[in-house]
Amino acid sequence: YLLDDRGQLVPEVHAILEQVKAHDMVLATGHISTKESMVLVEEARNMGIGRVVVTHGTTMSFWTGMTLEDMKTLASMGAYIEHCLHVMMPLTYRLAPRELVEIIMAIGTENCIVSTDFGQDYHPMPAEGFRMGIATLLQAGMEEVEVGMLVKDNPSRLMGL
Repeated sequence: YLLDDRGQLVPEVHAILEQVKAHDMVLATGHISTKESMVLVEEARNMGIGRVVVTHGTTMSFWTGMTLEDMKTLASMGAYIEHCLHVMMPLTYRLAPRELVEIIMAIGTENCIVSTDFGQDYHPMPAEGFRMGIATLLQAGMEEVEVGMLVKDNPSRLMGL
């Protein structure tokens, strides 16, 4: 757990954040609670860490109750919200493609990235799953330029390219 009894980040997290800042790295939240994400992203912003990813934003809505408003708040702090395409697959949490598009559009495509989170034997191979996910987002109403932001432009900015 990243927070102490008072809801503050534990010292070890501050040490990690100092390393992220010193080496101009991307900070990803990983599998943590919504409260931890809020505190971590706010502290990263306060420290001047400019590249932050909230891992599995839509997946966390199933795991930790992260709401659309939470994702918007995190994006307003400068974090990119990652959406994993596996949420549209039948053996996982099952969001309708249009629902995922609506979530992304509500947050703003400029604040989001997509990945697959594939690699399990019951999903397509990651590259094929990515191709399928992109086609599905387009079919669900996203424009090519919007999908390009999610899969190319925003990830490039995160990597400093």
